[in-house]
Amino acid sequence: MTTVLDNTIDSFSGTGYTLTPGIYKSPAQMGITGTLTLNGSATDVWIFQAGSTLTTAGASSVTLTGGAQACNVFWQVGSSATLGSASFLKGNILALTSATLGTTANVEGRVLAQNGAVTLDGSNIITKATCVVPPPAPAASTGGGSSFAPRPLINVTKIPSPLSLLAGPGLVTYTYVATNIGPVTMIGPWVKDDKCSPVTYVSGDTNKNGKLSVGEAWTYTCSKIVSQTETNTATAHGQANGWDTYDTANATVFVGVPLAPPLIHLVKTPNTFLLPFGGGAVTYSYAVTNPGTAPLSDVSIVDDKCTGLPGRVSGHPGDLNKNNLLESNETWQFTCLTNLTQTTTNIGTAEGHANGLTAIDFSPATVVVSPVKLPNTGFAPENKNLLNILVSAGIVALFASLYIARRKRVI
Repeated sequence: MTTVLDNTIDSFSGTGYTLTPGIYKSPAQMGITGTLTLNGSATDVWIFQAGSTLTTAGASSVTLTGGAQACNVFWQVGSSATLGSASFLKGNILALTSATLGTTANVEGRVLAQNGAVTLDGSNIITKATCVVPPPAPAASTGGGSSFAPRPLINVTKIPSPLSLLAGPGLVTYTYVATNIGPVTMIGPWVKDDKCSPVTYVSGDTNKNGKLSVGEAWTYTCSKIVSQTETNTATAHGQANGWDTYDTANATVFVGVPLAPPLIHLVKTPNTFLLPFGGGAVTYSYAVTNPGTAPLSDVSIVDDKCTGLPGRVSGHPGDLNKNNLLESNETWQFTCLTNLTQTTTNIGTAEGHANGLTAIDFSPATVVVSPVKLPNTGFAPENKNLLNILVSAGIVALFASLYIARRKRVI
């Protein structure tokens, strides 16, 4: 194993070789044997610069963890790139001369050659890597939002049917489920898809009030002809207390490829949505599931503002058959404890791998810390609004009784 010195490196050998984001270069050739792991967030970038050739050994692989995405990995090759049989590479190859893929060598990204050919043997699968963007943090709507009110929280799943079109272009129907996992009823719920329109509401509004009530799950669908392998992203929206909330879900459909793309889903909820002045302890719960058909390997779970999660998961008790794969009938549960001193939005990221591809899902949550010190009423922060209502009602009742008593004395 070569030691990285000033990010100059010419080979990655063995297993357990992990690199953080950055620029890595070699004045001559660059080679991969075994497993190279790239560990970083969804927006981190890796750039590998080989002065001459890039080679990967047979059955070698590049894997991603921590939310890292293949769209942000680049291999700049001074001459030619050669990928060994049954190897998996993540990222975009930019070769000056040529690129050759061995039997069943697969790439999640792109393979480009400036002056020569890209040679395939018919068994290779190259899947364009599409960056998945985390949902935005809750934002005050144009009407403004209360600084000390629970933020809404929405979660969405997206499942295409079928997952792959082996015979070529065909009709795909996407099913979306938007769920209110927060503490308040939401108005203005909608689901949109960046590559499928219109997205149509089907069912879920059980009380027929046009609002996404706490615990309700609304189902939507959208159908389209998919002509080539593509990844698209759905966005769900809701609003409450003057704040907008969003969640995203992405899915890939293969065309002409006899493989099922991976899907992963994450639901993250805090044990409280409001904290008193000064903050306090918060426990986040995470549930990771597989809504697809391909078992997921190398599952990881991280949070950008809560440490203590395991990252890459091994031996989880939710792994019913103990094969270290997240399957469609399993739910893996995690918790993370932290202390907050100010209003905080953080994002959980779940990641899994199957058939040489990476599936990522994000789940944000906001916990509000009171900007002012409230009097000790014995009520939990979530009940302050209820307390205000009760106190106001009591004052009105008191004045009413005094008014009636006064009228009796006058009469």
